[in-house]
Amino acid sequence: MITIRTMTRLILMVVCLFVMSAVLQTPVCAAEQVGFLNDSIKIMMRSGKGSDYRIIAMPTLGQKITVLEEADGWVKIRTDAGTEGWVLSRFVGYEVPYRIRFDALHKEYKEISEKRAAVEKENSRLTRENKEMAKRLNTGMGEMTAQIEKLTKENRLLRDEVSNRLIKWFLTGAGVLFFGFFIGYLTKRERRRSYLL
Repeated sequence: MITIRTMTRLILMVVCLFVMSAVLQTPVCAAEQVGFLNDSIKIMMRSGKGSDYRIIAMPTLGQKITVLEEADGWVKIRTDAGTEGWVLSRFVGYEVPYRIRFDALHKEYKEISEKRAAVEKENSRLTRENKEMAKRLNTGMGEMTAQIEKLTKENRLLRDEVSNRLIKWFLTGAGVLFFGFFIGYLTKRERRRSYLL
């Protein structure tokens, strides 16, 4: 059998569990968080959490805010201007609104487009310079090839001329030597004749 004491403990545990689950389900904002006002409609910042409190400001949609406290579907916020008040929690988001993201992406796109245009301009300038240098190089190569051919021809002519001179000197020397032997032979023969006479 269940005693009264056990039943009391059981009821106490159920009540504690119920209270703990209620506390855990209530959103608590322990520290200040950065949030943004959704950019869906105009919202009214009130002096208290409820629509019967007076309107103290109408913050700009997409404006960056500081979340101070959350309770009962309302959020206490502080604007960059320092105004504090309550707005419905459905109008507060913790992600950057699409409009702000779009503006940032659009700005980044413009910067990238400008950089791309500058790079394309630089690329076309370098391509032109490259073509001009290749043209000058080809012209220079043609001139150098012509000069090399001319020098090769001159070298051949000089080699032939030197070779011809050497042959002439060799033949002249050989002729002088042969003529010398011939004269020597004739004079020796005449000397022999003179001895014989």
